[in-house]
Amino acid sequence: MLEMGLTPEKASYKLMDIEPALSLYRDAGQGNRRNYALKGSASYFLTILDCLKGIKKAIQCGILKLEELDVKEERVENGDMNWVVPGKFLALAGPEKSIYDRHSAIAMSRGLNTFHFADLIEYFKKTNVKCVVRLNNKLYDETMFLDNGIQHVDLTYPDGSNPPEHIMIRFLDVAEKTNAVHCKAGLGRTGTLIALYLMKHYQFTAKEVIGYLRVMRPGSVVGPQQQFLEQ
Repeated sequence: MLEMGLTPEKASYKLMDIEPALSLYRDAGQGNRRNYALKGSASYFLTILDCLKGIKKAIQCGILKLEELDVKEERVENGDMNWVVPGKFLALAGPEKSIYDRHSAIAMSRGLNTFHFADLIEYFKKTNVKCVVRLNNKLYDETMFLDNGIQHVDLTYPDGSNPPEHIMIRFLDVAEKTNAVHCKAGLGRTGTLIALYLMKHYQFTAKEVIGYLRVMRPGSVVGPQQQFLEQ
């Protein structure tokens, strides 16, 4: 689509003759791989066209500039985080999951970049992250951020669920000046609230925004959060 200057429709049409046929794109929270093609294994599906439309929309809105995207940085080996809106929203797993001890033998053996809070704070300062929003239960001391001039906001609600109205309203207010958002895995709650911001400001449809987010951070938006965005 991008290299050949095709519309999303024409680009996806070129993939229709692939054998075996490509499975519909569904969320990571239901069933197993053998059930991917079974309609009963998930309640919401995307197509490649939805994802291409989401990418096209993001480029048209100016929130995705391919020339500014650092492909080498956007790898799991460099920490469980992705710039889903470069310069605006950094989606990441909670530090309790993603920040390993600097000398962790397990992390090193897996080829992962091992992080300590000091590393994360250094990265935030380098990339101008000014505020962190935590959506999951408290599992680290936020004063580590506050003492380094990084604001911290708690908007906790249950994993896998939809945001209550007061959380949604508060997040959309905070998001005007927010850079980093995380929940435990940085996928469901994180992706859903970022999606709401993009739908509000750029009129993404639910399918466009879910498709875009899953390209930028695979696994984003799970279970009933998909229908919530549609509604």
